[in-house]
Amino acid sequence: MKNRVLGTIIVLALTAIAFAADHKPAKSQTITGHLVDVACATENAEKPKADFAAKHSKRCLQMPECEESGYALLTADNKLIKFDKDSNESAKKFIAATDHDKDWKVSVTGTINADNTMKVEKLALQ
Repeated sequence: MKNRVLGTIIVLALTAIAFAADHKPAKSQTITGHLVDVACATENAEKPKADFAAKHSKRCLQMPECEESGYALLTADNKLIKFDKDSNESAKKFIAATDHDKDWKVSVTGTINADNTMKVEKLALQ
């Protein structure tokens, strides 16, 4: 019985070590692009508008349905990096705290989560 318990403990310990080695913490990175809301970015992806991101306004970013959809970074190569829940709240405060109106070109520092959302550590206008 003792050998069976000891064997189970060893197997569990080795599994935990293998899991930890396979799941290294994500590295923080800085990416530039335009701050957009997911609703408008999705709509404009379907009907591409070359100047959408540059013309996207603070008023739109603060509309209830746009806020509820969450925020994202739209990169120069049209990749949409959505923010995680906490980062959406940070972005909402960031937008409210500035008088900036259009062309929300930003640099975002953070890590990409397992679900491909970004945990934002720093958000700054360019």
